Amino acid sequence: MRLLTAEEVAGILQVPKARVYELIRLKRLPSVHVGRLVRVPEEDFRAWIATGGSPLPPRCAILDPSDPTAPPRNAEAQSRPGVRVERIRPPH
Repeated sequence: MRLLTAEEVAGILQVPKARVYELIRLKRLPSVHVGRLVRVPEEDFRAWIATGGSPLPPRCAILDPSDPTAPPRNAEAQSRPGVRVERIRPPH
């Protein structure tokens, strides 16, 4: 298994290296940590590209408000007083 550096990934995607680190930090790009180094497994990177790139992070979900099974937007706040619930906005 070959591990790509952030610089190699940035070159392939033709984006700044900082954008690659941002995608990794947001868990939108598969990566592994080797000590303090961050690497992207080439096989996972190819699969990520094949599926269209950046999926939503696992903790995010898009709910259809017309779906009767969808919880109300503030359900968590109602069940846990003092908890502030914020909507997660995708990066621009």
